[in-house]
Amino acid sequence: MMSDTSAQTHWPQEQCFRSFKHCLPVCRESVYGEFFDAFREDIKVKRESAAIKNLKTIFDATFELASKGGFDAMSLRDLSQTTGISMGGLYNYIRSKDKLAQMVNDFLSQRLAPLAYSLNLESGSPRQRLATRLRIYIYMGSLFRPWYRFVYMESKSMARQQRDQAKQFDLVDTAKLKELIEEGVHAGEMQCNNTELTASALLALIQDWYLKSWKYKQNDTSTDDYANFLVSLTDKLLANNDQHTGDQSGYNAHSGKNNL
Repeated sequence: MMSDTSAQTHWPQEQCFRSFKHCLPVCRESVYGEFFDAFREDIKVKRESAAIKNLKTIFDATFELASKGGFDAMSLRDLSQTTGISMGGLYNYIRSKDKLAQMVNDFLSQRLAPLAYSLNLESGSPRQRLATRLRIYIYMGSLFRPWYRFVYMESKSMARQQRDQAKQFDLVDTAKLKELIEEGVHAGEMQCNNTELTASALLALIQDWYLKSWKYKQNDTSTDDYANFLVSLTDKLLANNDQHTGDQSGYNAHSGKNNL
């Protein structure tokens, strides 16, 4: 179940939050329909409209309770009281807290992320493809902040399988960034002495966007502001000064070698 994509006309030529949202085949409003489709076999309620409504209620409450007191302290009885859905009703959607956490992890890594990554540039220079991937991470973090925040912040209180899965999600993203940086270095577009640490540092900046949204909201920083900043910062960090002698990439190449 996906949102209407008839408005997708400009991405990736026009790389902004608006064009990304138009092109992405799922949105905040349709995400629980997508979730129901992904876990149709596990969910006992088969009437789609009722299931989607209750899934939104259940997971909105889960994210809220976890952000206030931590997922470890949250019980299914707390969830029942917050949502107004009986314990028996909850079991029609989730069998246990561990299953709930697993569903969030699986949905994010196996459903949402692949939909977003399908919008990556298939051609273009490594620098262009890296910039596009960075924007996708920031835009997804804005659209589905509670999901990403839950996986990052609550993995420590999950069962071992879910903890390992969350770590793997992080490692995969780091590896994808590292691969693009290494391609850029090989092509002579970028300069970097430690691609692993650089990729990890970029991922930390991405995670800061959805983990500390209060700070950026207070500073009136928009999604596009942060995405543009991150792309510009990355350009400067990885600039090959032998190749870029002027403002050829939307920034002035800094002097000296990249020490990362």
